Amino acid sequence: MKTAFSTLACQNASVEEIIAACKTYSIDGVELRLGPENQFAGASSLQDVERIAGRFEDAGITVVDLASSICLRGCEGGIPDNAAETIEYAKIMGAKGIRVFLGHFAAQVNPHLPAPDYEGITLQLQTLCDMAAR
Repeated sequence: MKTAFSTLACQNASVEEIIAACKTYSIDGVELRLGPENQFAGASSLQDVERIAGRFEDAGITVVDLASSICLRGCEGGIPDNAAETIEYAKIMGAKGIRVFLGHFAAQVNPHLPAPDYEGITLQLQTLCDMAAR
């Protein structure tokens, strides 16, 4: 694979539109942006995810990774509820990675937020890696 793009800018695009764009612009990989409820391209069940994975495979397009909304802020937050589902989706899609966020985004504009819990974030990230390895 030589080129890929993220569906972040076209989250409402259908699978057909994403595949067509890949074909038009000779793109052979895609990062699928998951919505807040792990939704993408109208998928609402594991069967939908399997069907969509097959469409990308048939088109010769690699799903590089899933761009999740998972944000790790430290041990106080625990592992997000949708983490296991996101890992399952990645497995079905053949994605080799899941994008996650680390820390507090709002800290850039709100200096009153607590400092990131780097040790906790590291532990959460290790837990996610262990979950994915299984």
